[in-house]
Amino acid sequence: MKRDSERTLKTIITEIDQQGIKAVVLGCADLSMLVDTKANVLPIYDSAEIHADAGGDWIIGDALKRGLVITPMP
Repeated sequence: MKRDSERTLKTIITEIDQQGIKAVVLGCADLSMLVDTKANVLPIYDSAEIHADAGGDWIIGDALKRGLVITPMP
């Protein structure tokens, strides 16, 4: 079942690339489990990853504004 879903999504991405579309946005967190977002014919933007990165940046930025010291984990 998962393999069929992977093939279908890859086919869809290839077809939209042929239509001249320049990028793909994955609007569902589960879709990134079906396609390699780093190795594809088009740039793929994973909305879950984008939101997680933005949340982390916001938290760190807020901590820095408050003067809190952030130390990296080993």
